[in-house]
This record gives sequence, C-alpha cells and structure tokens, in this order.
Amino acid sequence: MLYNGYYFGHYFGHYFNCYINMKDYKPTLKLVKNKWYVSMTVPFELRDMLTNQIRLSTGTSDKNQALKHLPELAIELKSKISDAVEQLEINTLKQKVFSIATKLNKQDSVNVNTMDKHSLIALLEDLSEAGRNEIINLGTFNVKNLKLDLEKRGLSRNRIDKNTRENEVRKAKQLLTEIKGVNNSFKQLADEWLKANKWNREKSRKAFISHIDKFLKVIGDVDLKTITKVMLYDFAETMVVENNSSNQTIKNYIASIRAVLNYAERKGKIDSSPAYNLNLETYGTSKRERKPFPFDMAIELFKLELPKDIRLLWSIMISTGMRLDEVALLSVKNIKAERGIRYFDLTGMKVKNKGSARKVPIPNILIQKIDEWIKRLEGDRLFSFPLNADGKAQNAASKRSMYYIRRVTKDEELVAHSFRHTFKDLCRNADIPNDLHKFITGHSGGDVSSYYGQGHSLERRKEALDKVSNFHKLDIILDIF
Repeated sequence: MLYNGYYFGHYFGHYFNCYINMKDYKPTLKLVKNKWYVSMTVPFELRDMLTNQIRLSTGTSDKNQALKHLPELAIELKSKISDAVEQLEINTLKQKVFSIATKLNKQDSVNVNTMDKHSLIALLEDLSEAGRNEIINLGTFNVKNLKLDLEKRGLSRNRIDKNTRENEVRKAKQLLTEIKGVNNSFKQLADEWLKANKWNREKSRKAFISHIDKFLKVIGDVDLKTITKVMLYDFAETMVVENNSSNQTIKNYIASIRAVLNYAERKGKIDSSPAYNLNLETYGTSKRERKPFPFDMAIELFKLELPKDIRLLWSIMISTGMRLDEVALLSVKNIKAERGIRYFDLTGMKVKNKGSARKVPIPNILIQKIDEWIKRLEGDRLFSFPLNADGKAQNAASKRSMYYIRRVTKDEELVAHSFRHTFKDLCRNADIPNDLHKFITGHSGGDVSSYYGQGHSLERRKEALDKVSNFHKLDIILDIF
C-alpha cells in the first residue's frame, strides 16, 4: 500500500517481520455438504484476527463450475488476508508509537487507538521533534501543547532525563525512516563502499560492517544530506552511555562512518562531509595501558612448568621486545644473517605499521635455543598457533599464554603483551637510549635498506640487546626449569 508515494506494507514487512508471502497460501477446492468451497489457510500471525482457514462458497455442487469461480473467489480471500495484514501492521505501529509517547510523557495527550495511518505518521513526526510547543494537527486529531494540556488537567509534569528523550526521539526517527524510505541512503553508500574498498585485512572489513551496523541501529538509515556533526556527536555519546566504549573505540567507529561520508562527497551525494574536524577527545574512557611485569614476577612466571613453545615465545618477547603476533608468526625463513649477525627479519611480514618492518638481532642468549628448536621442527613456522582469517596468530598465542599468566597474577592489566613492556623497562634500566630501543621495538623508523637500515645499524641493535640481557642476567631467568 502506498502512503504519500511510499510503500507502507513493504516497510512493515521488514520492520515488524510480519510480511506474508501470498504465494505460499494457495486456494483449494473443498466439498462441504454437497457444495464446493474455495478455501485458504490463514497465516499463523493472523489467526487471532481471522480463523485457521477462511472459505467462500462457489454456490454449486458441480466441480467444473466451481473451478470457474475459483480465481475470483481466491482474489477475494487474499484480499481478506491482505486487510488483516494491514490491520496487524497498524496495530503493531500503534503499540510502538504509544510506547514512545509514554516515555516522552505524551500519553495523556494522544489516543493512538483512534488514529489512522496518516495520523500515526504525523504523530511520529511530532515525537521525532520532542520539545516543540506548538499545536500539531493530525487529521481529525489534535496533539496540543503538552505543558498547557497538563496544566489544564492539573497534572504534574514528570521530568524526562536527557538519555531517555534522545533514545525515544531516535526511535521515532527510525520508524519514520523505515516507513518513508530513503532516496539518498547512508546504508546504500556504505554497502557500495564495502564493495569498492580494497580491504587489506578481513578483520578490517568485518570491523567496518560492525561499525556501520551499530550506526544504523542507533541513528537509522537516514538520508546522507541529513547527517550533521551534531548527529555524529550524539552517536559518540550513545556509545559512551550504552556501551561504556573507550575513546579509541569511538574513534574507530567514527572512522568507518567518515569513510562512507568521504566516499559520498567524492561521489557528489553530499556537498561536504560532516565528519571533518570532529573533536572526540572528551568521549569515552581513556585507553587502558598494559603494565610491564615486575621483574620478580617475570622470574616467577618462568619458574612455572611451561610448555616448551610458550617458554620460547616468552623468551623471545622479553629479550627482544617484539610484539606477541610478530613472534607467534615467525618462521625459519625469517631467520637470516648479515655481517655475522643473525636476526629476525620482519620486513616482509604482516606487521602493525611501517616502523614495525624491521630487523631484530637475535641476542646471544637465544641463539642456541633457536637452533635447537629449529632442529625439532616439522614445518616452517616456529610455532603452531592457529591463524585467523587475516593470517594472524595473536589471539591463539595470547589465550595459551594467559592460561599460565593467570596462575601467577589476576591483575587484568598484566597480559601476554606485558612482556614487551617489561623489555622496555629493562632497556631503560640498562641505559639504552630511548630512540634506539624504540627502533628495536618498532615504534619508529623501520628498515628500508638491506645493509644498515634507517637510523641504527644491526651492530648497534645487537649490542643493545646483548647489553640488556647481560645487565639483567636474562640467560639465567630464561633457563629456569
């Protein structure tokens, strides 16, 4: 059914999940008391309104004559079901509109039971702009100024908290959007961008889908031209209130939304993206920094009866500062040598950023352990942690590590990644220059030359790593069994 050019029934089919596929309900002829009837099974959702089956008499006991009447009677039966579907849709809309009106303290000013579709939609438009004081005409029904109406009735006005008001107004807008449809749809452009963008990682693609789904759930599939900075700030606020999201999480979600809006701008769908120059610093909780293991705790961890792969994993992390995933993905082909210096070559691996594409010298304390480990390998990878869809092993390696770490500490800020932070502390204690240990850990620079690299030669890196190992006697710690 059309409402002001919009397909009303199609909307309800999607939103209320009560769309009836009439092709599934075929008319049949049944002989009842020597007379043929055209019968049709009623969809389950409508049986409270109709019956399990509806039928019309053909007025004849002659089956051939009855068959001639079947088409027109079938249309009439389908029309009855269509009318019931429409009524069910209206009843469902009434329930939702009344719920919104009640939470906005407007239930005493409206009577949705007396409203037709036109009035319900007009009321939704009023509710979507809660706070207006003027009189709104809804066909034969008036929604008067709420304050004046309540004063006249001598009723007290309940204060609506900001979050409730914003949430209910958002629901009203979503209902309107679903009913009317969107010509310049955000979702349509998001789907288009999803296909057009060259995703380097499956994880990034899935994160984008999740971010867009959340935005659509909160804001609705709005027209691109109606999206404003205020709307994006409201979305950020909702992430804080409903999900207690961190500031970084909110920025990640907004980044996905910004990608769609930038794409819309390039396609000429909007004049300019409202996502430019958003100040999101005050939204969400601060990033939780992972703590290093205190040195005594690190010793206690290595005293555990550890599987050999976990012991080697931790040994590499605490003595080189490499990231968990970098170590977990190492293979024999990543172990190379230049000028007598053996190193882990991360320049061709899937690393976090450009600075992470580096060469990490193998400290002397690890060389024998690595050689013995390689001799026992059946495959190319040093570790057998399962890979995810992006070819990453971090989650599996972390899960295995945390099983043993939690035997020593329940501190949520102490995790497998803490070995990397411990290494940074060890570097500072051993007086390794800040720029050098940042380069070693992949926080700056990165190797672009196969000979000396950029900034710090392999020799300097090797000297630094051995100095840290010797200063803290890591060889003794790593050999604890």
